[in-house]
Amino acid sequence: MSAGPSPLETVDSTNPLHRPSRNLVLCFDGTSNEYSDNASHLVARSCKVTLLTNLLQNTNIVKLFGTLDKEKPDLQLCYYQAGVGQYEHPQIQSLSKIRTGTYFKPGVVNPMFTWLATILDEAVAWYLNEHVMDGYKFLMQNYRTGDKICIFGFSRGAYTARALAGMLHKVGLLAKDNAEQVPFAYKVYNRSDDAANTLAAGFKRTFARDVKVEFLGVFDTVASVGVLVRKNLPFTAANSAVKTFRHALSLDERRAKFQPNLYHRPSPNPDKDPQHASLHTSYMPKYFSEIEREVLAETAELRQKFSFKRNLRTSGVSSAPSSPSISAKAAREAEMILAEDAELVGTDVLEVWFAGCHGDVGGSSVPDAVRLSLSQITLHWMLREIVAAQCGVRFDNDALALVGFDPTAPVTSSNPEDPSDAVQPMYDQLSFKPWKWAALGWWILEIIPLQFSSQDGKGVWRTFWSIHRGRGRKIPDIGPKFHTSVKDRMAKLKYRPAATWVSGTEVFVE
Repeated sequence: MSAGPSPLETVDSTNPLHRPSRNLVLCFDGTSNEYSDNASHLVARSCKVTLLTNLLQNTNIVKLFGTLDKEKPDLQLCYYQAGVGQYEHPQIQSLSKIRTGTYFKPGVVNPMFTWLATILDEAVAWYLNEHVMDGYKFLMQNYRTGDKICIFGFSRGAYTARALAGMLHKVGLLAKDNAEQVPFAYKVYNRSDDAANTLAAGFKRTFARDVKVEFLGVFDTVASVGVLVRKNLPFTAANSAVKTFRHALSLDERRAKFQPNLYHRPSPNPDKDPQHASLHTSYMPKYFSEIEREVLAETAELRQKFSFKRNLRTSGVSSAPSSPSISAKAAREAEMILAEDAELVGTDVLEVWFAGCHGDVGGSSVPDAVRLSLSQITLHWMLREIVAAQCGVRFDNDALALVGFDPTAPVTSSNPEDPSDAVQPMYDQLSFKPWKWAALGWWILEIIPLQFSSQDGKGVWRTFWSIHRGRGRKIPDIGPKFHTSVKDRMAKLKYRPAATWVSGTEVFVE
């Protein structure tokens, strides 16, 4: 019988005989959203969930978080972050850098600053860096080798979730108790110049661990990073470190500052569009961007086995070693993908469009006690996708029952109530009838020039200034995936989405 490991021996933390792996589940709520305290509450008592009142009006992120099993921290740890724009005066947890270079805590100077900081954060994600770093710190303090990371978000919380995944990919995850390094790690992540790529690779190799994201599930991602000129963070549009990506999108949202942030598709003119040519897609092309190749190549030195041949699911996308955007040397080096990482190159991506506006897709438009709503469809869809992905997320069955989800039902079938949910009212924030003064505030942004970036159906990125005027979203994909509930709404209500697309190419999915 062994006397145990010597001081020089290491213990494999992934070995179940020593310590089981866990799920680390992070949930980022939407703009100005937090747990509603004027309503029904789900309270865990003796592993049972009790419904206390009937007034709660929460997002799907809160509801999803409520279904998670939190009773076994040795198997699953759960983290919830209130939405962009939420501050508790005067107890603010993080310092934020104002553009003058001075550091303030919102509320330290005076309550007016707290109010202004909240408005700026809600309008243009002014403190996005703090939201990302707080999630990063949770992972830094809790991650152990072998743990599975699953991240969820709604609205700008969805963008925060994707930015966190991007930061993990580009600079890695620092070891525990390195909080002082986190701001610098974010600074390195945020840079996109050539020197920063080399810096990120070296930082990742020297200080951090390479981690993967098992599941990234988001409801209607919007960015609004920047006041007038839009700014995107690295690896938020596509990320090879993510195994499964699921995205529920709104067909009827019309606000200028709530444009959808879709998963990236390759640009056909990468020389003219280097920023957007830097990322690969779920179709698994045979090349990496200069950024991703450099990051992966640096971390790959720790491994010995390389795979020079891979089976590719091209789906009509041509391989790109001959592409003029990448040198022959870069193309050859891009083929040096770790055999262990090959499956991660092809992120499993599914983006589905649903009837309803932003809040109808992400939740919060109706009280929780309302049994039928458009947001129920997207919540049930996301739960089914989590189960189908077999990503390890643990749920509380009693809590699932409270949101009307049957964990024993086939994951390939829709909820029986979807047809009834599909004909429920939608809530448009630009409509004056229910929203009055709030709608007036949003309309101000509809009549001033703003910068927009979008891909057309051929994948070409275009940046332009425009007065939005409450127009519906433009879907660039040929053959966009619509949920079957959209067809139900069309048939019963003669519904026509506010979004525009190439009519007749849509594909209906469960």
